[in-house]
Amino acid sequence: MAVKYAGANGINSYPVLPVEGIRQQIVELFNANKSIRTSRDAAKKLVDQKFNSAEHFFLGNYGMTPFESMIKEHLYSPSGKAKGIKSGTAEATAIATSILAYTSPAPPQQLSREKVMLIVSGLIKYEESSNQVRANEVQIVKLSLQSMMKLEAPMPEQLLEVAKSGVLSNTLAAANASTNPTGWQTSGPLSDLGKYHKVNPNMTLDKVLKSKGFTKSGHDYIHSSGLYLTPYLIYNMKSIAGQGGPLGYWSNAARYRLAAMPISVSITEIHLVEVNPLTGAPYRRGKVVARVKSGASDAMATVRQSYPYVDELRPDVNPVLDPKINVNHATSGLNEKAEKWKLIGDKSSRYFVNILETNWIWADIDLQANQTWYNTFKEGRHTRNSKNHTQTQLLNFTSDDPKLRMNALTKGNPPKELNHLLYGGTSQQMKNTFPVSLSKFYLLPLGVEEALERICEDRVDNVVIAYINRKLGGGNAPAGSRYRKISNMTQVRWAQVMKELHEDMQVLLAALTSPYLLTKGPAYTLTGNSAERLGRSFSSAAKSRVMGIFQAAKWPATKPELMFEAPINDEADSQKVYGDFLKAMKTTGGIAPPELSSPELPEMKIQSTPQIIDGQESMVWQLDKGRGEPFNANISAVRSFLTYYNDGKKWYTKFTMRELLHTKNILSRTRVKGHSAEKRTAQFFTTQSAEVQPITGTNAPSNALIAGSLGVTALVGTAVLAALSRKENTDF
Repeated sequence: MAVKYAGANGINSYPVLPVEGIRQQIVELFNANKSIRTSRDAAKKLVDQKFNSAEHFFLGNYGMTPFESMIKEHLYSPSGKAKGIKSGTAEATAIATSILAYTSPAPPQQLSREKVMLIVSGLIKYEESSNQVRANEVQIVKLSLQSMMKLEAPMPEQLLEVAKSGVLSNTLAAANASTNPTGWQTSGPLSDLGKYHKVNPNMTLDKVLKSKGFTKSGHDYIHSSGLYLTPYLIYNMKSIAGQGGPLGYWSNAARYRLAAMPISVSITEIHLVEVNPLTGAPYRRGKVVARVKSGASDAMATVRQSYPYVDELRPDVNPVLDPKINVNHATSGLNEKAEKWKLIGDKSSRYFVNILETNWIWADIDLQANQTWYNTFKEGRHTRNSKNHTQTQLLNFTSDDPKLRMNALTKGNPPKELNHLLYGGTSQQMKNTFPVSLSKFYLLPLGVEEALERICEDRVDNVVIAYINRKLGGGNAPAGSRYRKISNMTQVRWAQVMKELHEDMQVLLAALTSPYLLTKGPAYTLTGNSAERLGRSFSSAAKSRVMGIFQAAKWPATKPELMFEAPINDEADSQKVYGDFLKAMKTTGGIAPPELSSPELPEMKIQSTPQIIDGQESMVWQLDKGRGEPFNANISAVRSFLTYYNDGKKWYTKFTMRELLHTKNILSRTRVKGHSAEKRTAQFFTTQSAEVQPITGTNAPSNALIAGSLGVTALVGTAVLAALSRKENTDF
C-alpha cells in the first residue's frame, strides 16, 4: 500500500489543514503579512532605484548599507526608540532637508528635493510595513500558543513562527536532542511556558494551566481530554526541526505511530511510538501521550485530532514511502559499524548471528484475572530487576530446584488464566500486552567458530571425545575383547555414569543452541536460572561439568559486538533488515561476514558391553561413528528462552531466540529449515488485534503513514509456544 501525503504537492509541500477557529485568524494574519511584504518590497525597490541615481552620495554619507543606515539614523533616536515619523509631515520634510544639506560629499545635481522626499517616504513606508509584519508575527505566535494550549493540530507554518520567536526554545532543543519519545523530558517545555506566561509565586504555572483545562500529573500536565501537554509540544516542534521544510516534516511523521493500550475496562493509554519508517515496526513502546477514559477506538479518535499526521501502529503492513523520505539507518549506528567492519582483517574468520528479542507487558487488566498475581505483580513500585519473597514463590515454577518447582505447581502456579502473559498466546489474548520485537545482529569475537568445531566436529582435538575418555577410562582392552577400551566400572556404575553423560550432552546441546551463549558467553549461560538461559531446568552439577567442555574448547571470553538492531513485526520485516545488514557490511567492507553455523552434537555413539576380566566385572567400550547414546540426547528446537523481570514499575516477559531461517548446520552443511524453524519464526512475529476507523478531516490521516488498526501488537502462533514453554519450564 502506497503512502499518501496531504500536501498540495505531496511531499514537496506542507499539509493543508482546515481553516477554522483560531487557525482562521492565523491564516488571515499570514495573508495580511504576505500583502504587506509585497507592498513593502515595492517601496524598497523604488528607493533602491533612487539610490542608484546618486550612488556615490549615499555610499559616502551612509556607508555600504545606506538603506538600513538611513532608517536607523533618521527614523529612530540614539536609544533605539522609534520617532514615529509619518509621510507628508513636517518631520519627514525636515529629514529631506537635512539630507540635502550634506556636503561631504554634497548631493549631485540630479538628486532633486522631490526625489529625496520620495526616498524618505519610501523609508517610512518600509519601516511602517516592517513594524506591522512584526506585530502580526507576534500575534501569530500568541494565537499559536493559544491554539496549542487547546491541543489543536498546528500548521507547520505557524510552528515555524513559534520557533523563530524563541518562545519555545527549550522545547525545540528537546525535540532536536532525540528521536526517542521516551527520552523527552518535561522540564524544557514547562520552563518555556513558565517564562512565556510570566509565572510568579502568586500566579504559578499550575494556576495558569488549570485555567486552560490542565491538571498536574506527575512531572507533566494532563488536559481534560486526556492528552498530556509536553509530548504534544515536543513532537510538534520536532516536526519542523532538523532537516526542515516539507520533506523534513513528512520524514518526521513517517518515523512515528500512535498505539492504543487498554489499562482497564474504561481507560486507554495512547503511546507515541518511534518506528522504522520502512517497516512500521516499533523500537520500543514509546511515550504515553494520552490517558483517555474510553475504549481504544474512541481514545485513538481523540488523540488523532491533535496528531493528525501520525498514523496508527499497524503491524503486518510495510508502508511504501516516497523515495525522498529520510529513512536511512544512520541513527541505528549501522553505517558507523560497517565502516569499522571495513578495517577488520581476516574477515572470513569473523562470524555473525541474528538474535530476535520480543518482550511484552503484564498488563494490569490481564493480571486481574488472578487476584493473588494482581496484588503481587500489578503496576507500581517494584525493586528493579529483583524479586521479593512472594514474587519468588509464585515464579518458582521456573526454579532449578525440583522440590520448589513441584511446590509451585501444586499451588497452581503458574495460573492457567495468565498463561498468555507468561508464555505468549493468541492475538486476542495478547491485545493488551503490547509486544515489541527487535532483530539484533552481533559480530562474534574471533575464535567462536573454531571453538564450535572443537565441540561438534569429529577431529583429533574434539573436546567432547576427550571428556568422554576421561569420564569412562581410556585403557586398552585385552586381546579378544569386543571393544577397544576398558573401564574398571561395574555395570551398575557404568549405567550411572552413562545417565550422567546423557544429562551432560543435553546440557551441552541446550547451551550450544541458547541465544545467550552467543551474546553473553558460556559463563553466563551455564549459571543462573536454567529455564531462562537454557530453555529448561538442569542441575548445577551438570552445568558445571559442561562449563569445563567450553573451557577446553577455548570458547572466547570476549563479548560480541552489537552491529545493528531494527524493529520487526512480520516475516517481511525480518527478511528486509537481514538484507539491510548484509548489504551495508558488503558495500562498505567488500564482503559481509558469514553467519555462524547451527550447532549439532558429534555424530557418534558409545558401544559397550560387560566383560569379566581377571575375575572382575568391567566394561569394554568404544566410540563409533553414527548417532547414538549419549549423543542422541534431545532438546526441543522450539523451546523458549523466557525471562520474567520488572523495570521498577511494571513486570514483563522477554522471549529470546536465534533466527535460523538463513543458517546452515555445522556438520551436514545443509540449510536449517523445516517445521521447527518455521514455528519459531511464526511464534515471534506480531499482528494487529483490531481495527479502528481513521479520524477525518478533509486532508487528514491518510498521509504520512497508513491508517487503520488499533495499534496493539500481539504474538501470532503462540498457542504452540505456550504449550512448549509450559512443558519445558515445568518438567521435573
